[in-house]
Amino acid sequence: MTFQPEELSTCLVIALACSGIAMSFTQGSMFDPLRAWIMRQNKLLGDLAKCFFCLSHWLAFAGVAIYRPRPLQSHLLTDLVVSAFAIVTLSTLASGLMFASFFTAGQFHALRERMLQASKASVTERV
Repeated sequence: MTFQPEELSTCLVIALACSGIAMSFTQGSMFDPLRAWIMRQNKLLGDLAKCFFCLSHWLAFAGVAIYRPRPLQSHLLTDLVVSAFAIVTLSTLASGLMFASFFTAGQFHALRERMLQASKASVTERV
């Protein structure tokens, strides 16, 4: 078995793309109408369209089918399965970081809004 570092970088790029696509599609409000349409057409696909973890699996499998990255070169099928799940893992980590940063930004925005409302109420009370 040999290790091919350039193939690992291919896996990383596919994982980041999977994460970006999955998070954008499943969490982004611009895709709400498309997700609603998919839900009306097929419940199973609708559930897939709401779950970034589930969607990242299918995107990773598609990426492996198209690019065939093999960082560990042993047996073709085994290598591709290992690559697919390595990509899913990296994609999940990237999605988790994005989700955490979006959540933190949302919490910060909500706190800022509450502070602005409180300061406006304070100014109104003084007048």
